[in-house]
Amino acid sequence: MSIVAKFKCTYVKQIERMPDPALSERQDNVCYSEIVHLDAFTGVDEDNVEWARFTPSGTIEMTIDNPGAQGQIRPGQMVSVVLTVD
Repeated sequence: MSIVAKFKCTYVKQIERMPDPALSERQDNVCYSEIVHLDAFTGVDEDNVEWARFTPSGTIEMTIDNPGAQGQIRPGQMVSVVLTVD
C-alpha cells in the first residue's frame, strides 16, 4: 500500500559544513548542506480539491548533502512524497 502526500517547499537554507572524507570530499574545500523545509499542502486549486479536503497537517525537514541533489527543490515548488508501507 502507498500514499501520495503533497507538500509545498516553504524555504531552503544553505549551511556550511565540514568536508566528509567518507564521501571523498577534499578536506581543503568548503562544503555545503541544504536544509529543505516542506509543509503539507492545504491550498485548493482544480488539481488538488480532493487532496486538500483530506490533507492532514505535517512538515518534513531534510538535510541534503549530495551536491547533485541540492537545488532540485526550491521555495514555492510542490513536491509529492510517496509513503509505502512494507
